[in-house]
Amino acid sequence: MTAVVDLPRPLQPWQAWLGWFDAELAQQIGEMVRRLSDLLGTAPSISRHGQQEPDGLGDLRSRGSYERLLATEWLLADELPEEFLRRAAASEHLFLAPRLRAARVERSVVAIFDCGPRALGSPRLAHIAAWILLARRAGEHGGSLRWGVLQSPGMLMPDDSSEQLATLMRSRSFEAATADHVERWRAELLKLDGETSRETWWIGAASASLPSALARDDRVLALRATLATGALQALLAGAGLKREAMLPLPPSDQTTALLRGEFRALRSTARPLPANRTLRANRMSLTQGVLMSVPPGHVAIPELGQPAMLVFAVPRRGQAKLAKPRRQQWSGARTPVAATLVRGETQALCASGQGLHFWQMSRFRKERERPPREDFEASAATARLLPMVSMQGANMQRACVLDAAGRLVAWSAPMRGKDDAPAPADVLDRNVRLMVPLGADRLVYAMIYGDGVWLRELRADQAPSTMQRRLCPAPKQLIDMAATVVGYGSPEAQITSLGIAHKLNLATIWQIFTITQSGRPIDAVDGAQSSEVQIGPGERGIGLTNQRGTKPPALAVLSADRRHLRLATSGSQMLLYESAVPIERCGVCPISSHIAVLRRDRQLVVIDPTDLEPLLIVTDNQGAEAREGNHGDD
Repeated sequence: MTAVVDLPRPLQPWQAWLGWFDAELAQQIGEMVRRLSDLLGTAPSISRHGQQEPDGLGDLRSRGSYERLLATEWLLADELPEEFLRRAAASEHLFLAPRLRAARVERSVVAIFDCGPRALGSPRLAHIAAWILLARRAGEHGGSLRWGVLQSPGMLMPDDSSEQLATLMRSRSFEAATADHVERWRAELLKLDGETSRETWWIGAASASLPSALARDDRVLALRATLATGALQALLAGAGLKREAMLPLPPSDQTTALLRGEFRALRSTARPLPANRTLRANRMSLTQGVLMSVPPGHVAIPELGQPAMLVFAVPRRGQAKLAKPRRQQWSGARTPVAATLVRGETQALCASGQGLHFWQMSRFRKERERPPREDFEASAATARLLPMVSMQGANMQRACVLDAAGRLVAWSAPMRGKDDAPAPADVLDRNVRLMVPLGADRLVYAMIYGDGVWLRELRADQAPSTMQRRLCPAPKQLIDMAATVVGYGSPEAQITSLGIAHKLNLATIWQIFTITQSGRPIDAVDGAQSSEVQIGPGERGIGLTNQRGTKPPALAVLSADRRHLRLATSGSQMLLYESAVPIERCGVCPISSHIAVLRRDRQLVVIDPTDLEPLLIVTDNQGAEAREGNHGDD
């Protein structure tokens, strides 16, 4: 529902849409809309050739159709019919003569948004402004806006509510836009009939992902982040048209909620917490994710605004006393780019200038030279820590990091003697999508090779194992993977289930492979059975959990409104957790299946999915009243 928002006069033309936002957000988005409106200009009016339509009263005339005869003349026909006939014969009757104009054509608008990795971050905010502008633009010409996602050809959505705009913000794809996507959309648009006039807008983060050959009614809006803070470059191109402008961005403390499709401030609802499971701690950061320890038993969250990690021991079921939180601090001159949690001890790879430093890893004493970007990439576009696994064998300690480009990069140090000449980083494999530890000295990882998904094992003292057998074909739109492990630390440790997520239009399909027999590799011939779980737009699978007995593994699913967690299998659904405020981050331990939930009000909840009860609840040291005014400040 649209709220009454007191907007400045320049923003009032977009009142109907800006009313979906809080007053402060409405003005911030409105300023971006206004600047973008100046860039886009007005839509040209299209008329039906040779056809005219009335446009008000033009004049009175002595000739015309009796359908437009003045009403006073008809009164004369009733009272003095002979006079009426005389005036008709003498051409003295008066007729209305309407002013005519060319008949206008209803002009619809189709907007195709690139929601792939090039559009992550600030370009997505401009999608909000463009959506609002084009919805009004279409309405002014009697048409409507229909929009789609470039990575999902053929799926057009209406512009009839704020939920549609929120759906756009939640429509993310990990697949980069290609010329094939554009051509498939062009083919779909040709199938639209009954439209005599249509503008097509292609909106993306870079012109490389958008059409270059433009039809007369095609427009391209390319969005680029700039080095200047608080601004976004917008470039408009069309047939014989090229303009650019700088768009102001909302403050960073407001962008997180907008990117999630949340346009109104949310307030916590006080709920009673079990005192025997509740701790207080310093404020936890909402941006960098949750670390689950290996082996299970601890959870860590970065501290807000401080170079420190807050580590919490997860109590066992029935344990009476909770351990106090531990605060582990690193040098403020270094920035962690990857981290892991080993038996309650945080280990991290930190960047310092052109060097790399391993924090709390005893054998890595000397600073390492940072590999070139083609061998190791820690993305600056996100604050999330890269996945890291620490292994220790008889002769070598090894740190393995899965970088932002899908490379498995390893650093090693000898277990005996001094690390006087540190070995350079070793790129073990590329196109790696997942790695999970099987013990203190080995891990397994899933990778894309050719057209298939393959599994390889890595030990601390050895090179990766040879590829045994392709597990399955690789989906064209693979977006995520998850796994569960049994027997951690034993020679029999193995992956028991592997989930592979791919896009199907706006839905996401998780194909889940489960071992058929304990001890038999999941990638052996007939070693796995497969099932599928479909989740809807805006929902996200956060990990797999083992269930009791012979039940198949369940996918933990975060709802589109980020307030509900459920466990889903191919044949059942079960609510796991309901939150009064949105959930910011989730982590699933592949070994214990414990799920850590970090909420918007900085409350951490660790849940055992087998009995649906919280094992641990951590709230920050501020009171509930203070928390209400601090949403999304990191």
